[in-house]
Parts: sequence; C-alpha cells; structure tokens
Amino acid sequence: MNKLSFALVLLIILGFVSCKTDIDVNAEPTDITIVYGLINPNDTVHYLKINKAFIGEGSALDLAGNASNYNYAADELDVTIEGNGNVYSLIRVINEIPKDAGIFDNNTNVLYKFNEPLINKNAIYTLKIVNTKTGKEVSSETKIVGTLGVSVRKAVRLWNGVDNYLNEPIDVNIGEHIGRVQAFFVFNYNEYYTDGSSVKKEVLMSLGEKLAANSSDNVLNFTLKGSSFFDNIAANVSNPSTIPHFSHRHLDNFTIRLSVAGSELTTYMEAEAPSTTVNQDKPSYTNIIDGVGIFSSRTRYEWKSGYDITSRINFNGETITKLDELGLGFCWSTLSTATAKCPF
Repeated sequence: MNKLSFALVLLIILGFVSCKTDIDVNAEPTDITIVYGLINPNDTVHYLKINKAFIGEGSALDLAGNASNYNYAADELDVTIEGNGNVYSLIRVINEIPKDAGIFDNNTNVLYKFNEPLINKNAIYTLKIVNTKTGKEVSSETKIVGTLGVSVRKAVRLWNGVDNYLNEPIDVNIGEHIGRVQAFFVFNYNEYYTDGSSVKKEVLMSLGEKLAANSSDNVLNFTLKGSSFFDNIAANVSNPSTIPHFSHRHLDNFTIRLSVAGSELTTYMEAEAPSTTVNQDKPSYTNIIDGVGIFSSRTRYEWKSGYDITSRINFNGETITKLDELGLGFCWSTLSTATAKCPF
C-alpha cells in the first residue's frame, strides 16, 4: 500500500472512531523517565540528570516554568549504580551545579550523584532506577572508555626553512570502548612584563574529530597543518606594541588535548545529528530500558610534550625561525638559528 492510500484509509478509520469515542489528550500520562548520565573516569564525583516527561493543560512555556512538572519528588526514586564490585546509592542534590537560564525553570537544578575516584576502565557499570511509588524500574549499562596515548615527533616541523609549510602527523592510540575522539593542538607560552610579572597563555587549534570505527590498528591519525598553525599564531597572539609593560614571550610545552566519547554516546550523537540527505526520518536511539536518554562514558585526556634539555623547545630550528619572523616577541634561550634572545 502506498503512502497516499494508507493516509486515506487512516483518515477513514479515524472518522469512524471519532464518531464513537472522544479522545482526551490530557488523560493521566504514562510515567516516562528521561536519563542523561556520562561517567568520566577522571572525575571523583559523578552526576546524572533524571527527569520525567510531562503534559498538562495550558501553555507549554508555562508548564516548563514549573520544575515540579518534570522533577521527581525527593522520595520518589531509588537510584543505584553497580560496577567493579561496588554498589553506589545515588544522592539527590539540588543546585550543586548551577543551571543555565532558559525555557525550563532554573531555580532548582536536581541531580543524582555518587562519589568514586577510581572508576575502573575495564568494568561495566549498571544503572537501576526504581520508582518507589509505582514500582516501575528503569535500567541501563555502559562500558567505560579505555586508555589513550599520543605519538608525536620530539621536534615538530612546520616550516622547511625556505618556502614551504610542512604538515606534522599526530597519532592517537585508542583503547577499548572509545567511539570518537576530538583533538586539539595547544600552543602554550609565557608572557613576561617589565614589572617582573608573567602570565601563562595558550592558542587552541582544532585538529578535527574522528570515529574509532574508522581507525587502523586502533590508531587515529590527525594532522597539524603548518599553514594553519602560523595563521592561528598570527591571529591569536597580540602584537607586543599594544601591550603595556611588555617584555618578551617564551615558549612552554605544547599539549595535545583530547575529548573522548564512549561507544554508546557516539551512537547517540550520530542518531541525533541532523540528517545530511533528503531522508529526514532518522531512527532515535536510547540505551535506557523502559526510559529514554543516554547512559555512557566520556573523558578528557591531555598529553604534554617534553622539553629538549638544551634548547627547552619542542619545535625544530626552521619552525622557530619562522615564528620569530612573525615579530610577536618570542625569544629562545640557546637556539643559535633564532635571532631573538631572551633577556636572561
């Protein structure tokens, strides 16, 4: 049956039904539990957002402005998480984390939390929510994101010393249960002033985002492009002439900053992403049994470069010289190929 025929049949059926039965759109609603929880193994305190769907008479904006419409009462839920041989009873807390202003009432931000500084990356954590008034049980489980590592050459090369930019490979080694990785290159430096004070600063450069499913031998390959690197430095490091009491700048460690999503979270993000095809009907995804939402894991990982003992820099001489040519007041203590020398 094609879509037009099906629609006509449906209208006819509804026409007959409407003659006999009135539909009350505001009948007693079914309890639908909405869960958003992401366990980060680097955290010591873990929070879950647990709400209920709601319906009622009047404006939806007015209903959203009343927190009791979507918050469970203080004694209504029994929430536990089990993992690594431990069972955690989650505590209902209010306003430990401020809620941003918006359509929904932000005077009370209700969260459920537990404390655990040693989340096991090799364990499965199981969530169980029991409604003490109705007996309804909502559950889910997640695997925790695994370990990561970064491979970068000791001296990054982004300029060939003559007339060409170079691209530097940066490899991220991923462990189990990792769905996607977003990577950033962070250029760190110290800014010194003639009054003896100093400030640590950074320039953040996106390296893009990659899915673990597209990895080769559990390695994700990112690239720091030389042209983008120097463009970012020129655009985000202020001209020394505009800074009162400026003395000089000195390079610090560079870092690779990674935002990591677990497997379940990655699937959820892909399902919820806007469609890029003419087919706008996308399947929804949830790993919450008898509820909706997502229970997964995520983490942030930061790899920091080491210093070369002699030059205390992490770039090759040609790249340093190119940085010096930008005229941004960077200095280099011992590198003979650079023209700017630090005043110490």
